[in-house]
This record gives sequence, structure tokens and C-alpha cells, in this order.
Amino acid sequence: MSRTPLVTVGIVVLVAVGVTFVLTAGTALVAAAGQIAGDFALGSDPPSDSSDSAADTGNASVPGVTANGTANISAVLESHRSALSERGYVAVTNATRRADGSVIATRNQTYRATENGSNLLLVERETDGQGATSATTVWANDSYRFTREATDGADSYDVAGRVPVTPVPPTTDPFAAAFSRVDGEFVVTDAETVDGHRVVTLAAPLERTAERDANPGTLTLRVDDRGIVRNATATRSTADGTERMTYRLVDLGVESVRQPDWTANVSANATESERSPTRDRLGSAPAASGD
Repeated sequence: MSRTPLVTVGIVVLVAVGVTFVLTAGTALVAAAGQIAGDFALGSDPPSDSSDSAADTGNASVPGVTANGTANISAVLESHRSALSERGYVAVTNATRRADGSVIATRNQTYRATENGSNLLLVERETDGQGATSATTVWANDSYRFTREATDGADSYDVAGRVPVTPVPPTTDPFAAAFSRVDGEFVVTDAETVDGHRVVTLAAPLERTAERDANPGTLTLRVDDRGIVRNATATRSTADGTERMTYRLVDLGVESVRQPDWTANVSANATESERSPTRDRLGSAPAASGD
């Protein structure tokens, strides 16, 4: 299949920052998520006329999806990002790596953001390939971003100035690298009505790995007629198993995000600590989520 790059500027940025498609690549929470999401170019073409035909699986009433069943994924993701940023949201992403039939690494992220991202909370829990576990919580308001990291039973804290960006999955890590590996067009594979909304399923193949005989994998999105990505799944084979990532929009329209109690012990006037490369990446955009 010939390669048709649909995420142009976004792919260049992703490759430039060296985002990888493995769970063991580090614990950066958002991997410049806000900037990456902002780099998906808006489609400039006017939307096509809608069709009432059930056979028209392209369903042009879905933003970014044409009547012939292909999708401008940049337009789809920009519509999704705008809708969630403006209204606030709760979303969950999960990543799992399996080898020889067993789970060897996991990463779970829960995002929670208010309207326009004025308050954000992200909770990430991770188990790496050596069985070590860690938890990171990021809370941000309009001025500051507070971070707590818990590793091996020890907590560390950090405070920094707020980056004025709202990260919105699935344009964030771990899906960012999957978008960079898309090898072809996103096409409509299914269409249905759910809760009164038209929902189409978009799928695109991923590039093959060094294991040329392995399944190259697939990135799938379920998008509704509001231009909102409800679910996403990415799967691919590795040399010793499989990697699978899922995203789910839990709620749309969030009025408040509770400030964690532990932030009261972190001075907003504290001097920022020397940052490792991982922490620098984390600091490039605040996040949102669970507790």
C-alpha cells in the first residue's frame, strides 16, 4: 500500500521529538501533547453535502469525513480537540504490552479538564518491564502546574509555571506515536447511530516493524457527527508479543476539578528543581485526570 501522509505537520513534530511506540520509553505524561495536538493542520476544504443513503458509509455529516468514505484525519482531530477543550472532559487511556502471552508493562492515564482547561488533573499509573510501579499526578490551574511522583514508596513534588495548553487524548502519548506510524488513508469501515448521533469507525494501517512478517497493526477511531472521537484503539505486533492502546471518552462537559490536598504542601513560590529530560517533556504541557 502506498503511503499517504494525512497528519503532515504533526508527524514531523512527533518524529523530531523522538516519541517511541513502546511502554518502556519513559514516564513522560503528555510528551508535548498540547503542542502536538495544536500542530495538526486544519483542513481548508468545505464540507461535502450530507447523504441520507445508508449505503453511504462515508457519511459526510461527520466533520472531516468525505462522502467517498475517506477522512482528513487532521480535520477530525482538530474538531475533536476543540470540542473537548471548550467544554471540558473526562477521558481514560490504557496501554498494555504483552510478551509470550503475559502482560509485561502497563500504563493507565485518567484525564479530567474543565472548560477551556482552566483546571486540569492527570493521574498516571505505570508498571514497567521490570515490574516496578510508579504513579504521577499533575494538577494545574491558570497560573501553576503541580506534580507529585510516587516511586518505590517515596514521594517527590514539583511546581512550575502553567503552560497555556490543554492536552486532549488521543492526540497525547501513548497514541501520538501511533499517529506518526500511520501508513495509508483513514477510511470508514462502519457506520451506526448511537444515542441519536451518527458514529463512524475510521481505520488506517500502521507501518510494519523490523519483523516484516508480523502484522503491521491498525489504528481505529470511532467519531460522531459532532466531530468527537469517542473511542480509539491501536494494536501492533512486536518481536515477542503485542502492544495495544485504548482511549475512551467518559464524559463531556466538566464544570469543576477538585484540587488535590497535597498541593497545599507545595509552595507556588518554590524554586523549580533541575529537570531531567523526562521531566522536561512532562513540563511541556499540563494534563488532566482521575484523583
